[in-house]
Amino acid sequence: MIDKNFPKKVLTHYFVIVTLICLAMGIMGLFFDGERSFGYEAFFSPLILGAVSLLPAMVTYSSKELTFRQMVFRKLLQLLLIEVLLMILVFTNGAEDRAVMIAFAVAVGLVYLGVNGIMWILDNQNAKEMNAELAHYQKGEK
Repeated sequence: MIDKNFPKKVLTHYFVIVTLICLAMGIMGLFFDGERSFGYEAFFSPLILGAVSLLPAMVTYSSKELTFRQMVFRKLLQLLLIEVLLMILVFTNGAEDRAVMIAFAVAVGLVYLGVNGIMWILDNQNAKEMNAELAHYQKGEK
């Protein structure tokens, strides 16, 4: 069984991730280096970080329904892979300050929690709408 909504979910994740990365970068920038100004190339950082963050999304994909325990394991594995990929990316681009690396790792975790929280809210809202439509359909109302 192929999940037709998987590409849509990945794209939605991407935009939520990029938005939260921009927020995290702004907060970290003010805290660690508030006087620094950037060129236009800085606008590409959230887009690149967001794209790299989507690579481990395949870990959560399954053609069958997963148990709660399996999904929690896959989500933790996905978080670990995202942390490793992004830390490698940031480290290879010159970040050497330990405090910044720790703050970055924490920010990645918070963004991950934020993305999953927002997606849960959206999925929950969608499920409620579908249940309401199903209830109307079952009553014979259209």
